[in-house]
Amino acid sequence: MSTVGGNNNILLGTGAELPAQSGSNQIVLGTSASSLLIQGSLNYHVGGTIVGQASPNDTFALSPPLAQFYLINSTVDPFNIRMPSVSTSKGAVVTFRRTGVTQNQVFFQRTGSDPIYPDHSTTSGTSVTFDTNKRQTQFICDGDAWYQLFLN
Repeated sequence: MSTVGGNNNILLGTGAELPAQSGSNQIVLGTSASSLLIQGSLNYHVGGTIVGQASPNDTFALSPPLAQFYLINSTVDPFNIRMPSVSTSKGAVVTFRRTGVTQNQVFFQRTGSDPIYPDHSTTSGTSVTFDTNKRQTQFICDGDAWYQLFLN
């Protein structure tokens, strides 16, 4: 049994893993292969705002543990968000919401050769486009691919 830092953590399940080893007040259900982090009152873990850095085609790489919700505010056009490896993201559901007045094009890119499927498509590609007239999208990972659930 390994020790972790932090206080008031609850782990249920064989091999449940804390996303933040030194964090406090975490509730984790599951196994080492598939853990579910529950934050207070079953609320989403909000990851903050993803902002385009400096020049067109900048890439922001997401890495586990993922938040369930991110805001996107980029004045860079186009802007790229790289989804993490499917092998480390099984069960992840992530919602992205555009904020601010700038509605530049965003491309959600796969990692390596991991499949990524656009909404309403049975064909994977290298990226999924979040066009300028769209405000929100959501992805889910089944451990083999990323799937865009909706785009509006």
